[in-house]
Amino acid sequence: MYLSLPVAAFDVNHNRATAESAARYFRDAAELAEMMECVPPADGESLRAVMKKVADRRYLRSIIADKYAALVNA
Repeated sequence: MYLSLPVAAFDVNHNRATAESAARYFRDAAELAEMMECVPPADGESLRAVMKKVADRRYLRSIIADKYAALVNA
């Protein structure tokens, strides 16, 4: 996400939560192969921007450290 790359993830609740349902999801190898062949370049570019925003909002080291500190000090 942080590298501004579009994300293809296995379709489970954890992946949807961590990517805020903004990635592309697949349930098996056939769906992944089809997805990789059929993503229009414009979709890839919009996914890149969304993934970067999610990463900047949720996964910067400073954000994670602050959340950890809040848990430890609670």
